[in-house]
Order: sequence, then structure tokens, then C-alpha cells
Amino acid sequence: MSQISKEKFLNYLIILQNIVLLATPYILSKPSNYGRNVGAIVIIVLTLLYILIGRKRLIFDKKLMILGLGYVLFTSLSFFKLGNNYNKEQLNAYKGIITYLLVGFSITQIEIDDRVYKWTPILFSFFSSFPTLRALKEWHINGFSMNYRIFGDSWPSVFCMELGILVLASIIVIFFEKSWYFKIMSFVLLGISFIAIIGVQARITILLIPSFFILTAVLKNYKLGITILVTLILGFFVIIAVTDSEKYFKRFDSKDSDGSYSNLIRLEIYKRNIELIKSDGITGIGFFNLRNKNIKDDVRLLEYVDLEGFGFKKGIPGTKENLKLWGYSATHSHNNILETLVTQGILGLIFYILFVIFIFKDLLVNFRNKIFTKYKAIFWLGILMFLYVFLDGMIDTNIYMIKVNQILFFVLGMCLNKKFQDKKIRNHE
Repeated sequence: MSQISKEKFLNYLIILQNIVLLATPYILSKPSNYGRNVGAIVIIVLTLLYILIGRKRLIFDKKLMILGLGYVLFTSLSFFKLGNNYNKEQLNAYKGIITYLLVGFSITQIEIDDRVYKWTPILFSFFSSFPTLRALKEWHINGFSMNYRIFGDSWPSVFCMELGILVLASIIVIFFEKSWYFKIMSFVLLGISFIAIIGVQARITILLIPSFFILTAVLKNYKLGITILVTLILGFFVIIAVTDSEKYFKRFDSKDSDGSYSNLIRLEIYKRNIELIKSDGITGIGFFNLRNKNIKDDVRLLEYVDLEGFGFKKGIPGTKENLKLWGYSATHSHNNILETLVTQGILGLIFYILFVIFIFKDLLVNFRNKIFTKYKAIFWLGILMFLYVFLDGMIDTNIYMIKVNQILFFVLGMCLNKKFQDKKIRNHE
């Protein structure tokens, strides 16, 4: 291949990469796993072609790369520890984690056009309407009853994260986009999506979305942010005073809608995790292996749980006598740090925590860097998405929520792209 034709091919490849990036918000808004997997593979393959054919130098934060590789290593070791004793869910979760990390790194090496940075929050905001409408349709079929939790595309706790992380883009457009058309569109979509989130009865998301809205308002205009905060607080109390609000907070009680003791069950899960840390804290029990480990210690679970699909063959009676059995039936630790320590051991946890810290550090450095002012919208979106996933990970295990992390690492890849690393290096010199 001649030098001219090679350069021409690489230019076409860059254009194709940017088109795929623009198409990704639509792909990630769909319920299909197939489309997301194909999109991820295309991004990885196009990036690999660009690097190999163009003989391009990799530009990245070396510390972050080492920590990422360490996390992948211990994730892989914990999976291989299972031998042949893994099920379909464990295999899909492992492949999903490797894939979304590869996608994130691939995007850091793409020559991203500035127009892609401008349109990404707008497209995520617009396409958040797709899962929102699916959720509202499901809720409508069930009479908009607060005794019914919207399941969405999967499971309520997973779907609320998938919807919530897309909704964050609407906040960015409202406060950072110049066009009033897109501001109004995103404001309307934010309101409608929040109604759907209430229908999912997702407690953490119900708290975080308004909090991030206020935080962003304060960032852009302190007085405006305080005004919005006071207005939302007053509106909240008005709603409580004039409506039958008790039904909207049913899941905030000690009992859930099925009569089982949800908060006490979580305590049982944490106590079980502490037991496992004491016995297997060095090497871990194996990737996503909590329930399989528990079954060996309490065979009564075999009567209720589905080993292959991580579901239930029949419900465990929701009584105090069965709290421990409920705790043993959990498929994960309901906390990312606990889950990583229990399944991957202490070294896996160290790499995970440092990897997360360095990602956030780089995000903040780029956001505060004055030479990147025109990219503040995408940086702030990355920060909000990071905080959203991190804070939810304190009460749930979301490292296995593949779609959520594909969205997160797609945006993180844009925020930590090589253009910012290269400019920081040149600016330092």
C-alpha cells in the first residue's frame, strides 16, 4: 500500500470510527444485547486496524493502564479459578467486563471529531426517550399502580441504572448546550424520564438525579442552583401535603411489596460476606460466585434457586425465620468493594480501588484544565456518570451491569481520549 493510499484509507477509517461513535447512543438505548455487542466489536476492530495499519503510537496514562491491566488480570484469575464450574450468567458477565474495558480503551485512541463531542450528550438525551417510553408503556398496562414495579428491559434495579445513566445527559444539555431547542427537549425528557424512574421505585436513582441536577446548576450559576434547591424542597413538601404520598414511599419501609424484610436481608448478605472474607479473603471465592459458594454451605437453597440462570424456581417465604436463607440466595454482595474482595481477593480489590481512583483523578484534571474549556460538557457528563455508578455501587453490585458500564466507559473513553493526554504532555513541555 503506497503512502498516499494508506493515508487516504486511514482518513476514511477515522470518518467511519466517528460515525460509529455517533451511532452508539442509539445502539445503547435499545434493549437488544446483540446490537450492543456488535457495536462494541466494531469499535475495537476499527481501532485495532487504525493502530496497526497506521503504526500509530499509543498515547495513554501509563499508571491508569497498569492499574486497568491489573484489574483485568485478577478478574480473569477469579474466573479461571471456577474451572468448568461456571454458568451462562458468569460467562456473560466476564465477557461483558472485558468488552466494556476494551471499548473504553479503544475510544481513548480514536481521532474524535469535535462535533462528536458536541452531539454525544444531545443524542444520549434524545435516545433516553426510548427506554422511558418502554417503561411508561409497561406501567400503563399495569394501571400506573404503585404496587407494581416497572421491570423494563431486565430487572428493576438494573433497568433503573440503565435509564438513569442515560437521563444524566439531559442535565448536561440543559445547562451546557446553547440551543434553546435542545435545552427544552432535554428538560421535557428529563421530567418524563423521572416519572418512569418513580415507577421503577429506584430509591438511589430517585435521590441522585435531582441531586446531580442541583449540583450542575450550582456549578453553572450558584444563585440559580440554590433557587432550584429551595424550589424542589418546597415542591416535595407540597406533594406530600396534598397527595396520598405514602404509597410512593412504600419501598422505603422495612418491608418490601412482597412482605419480605429487604433491609434485614441485606444485613444477612453483609454478614455472610464477612464470613467469606475471613475464610477466602486472600484469593477470593471465584468470579461472580457468591450463590454457588453459599449453596455448598446450605443445600436448602437447591429447592428454591435456579443455578444456571441466577433466578428462582420458587419464592422463598418472606418470614424472619428465612432471613438467613434469603441472604444466602443473593447472587452478589450488594456492594462493589465487598464483591471484589469476596470474589477476587485482596490484590484484586487493591487494583480495583486504585483503578477507580485514578479514573476519577484524570476526569477532574481534564475538567479543571483551562486548555480544555470547550470540552467541559463531556467531562462533566463523565464525572456525573462516574459518581452515579460509584455511589450506586455502595449499595448494589453494578460491575456486572454490562449495559450500564458500556455507557459509562464509552463516555470515559471520550473524556480520557489521547488528544487530551497529548495536549497535556505538550503543554507541560
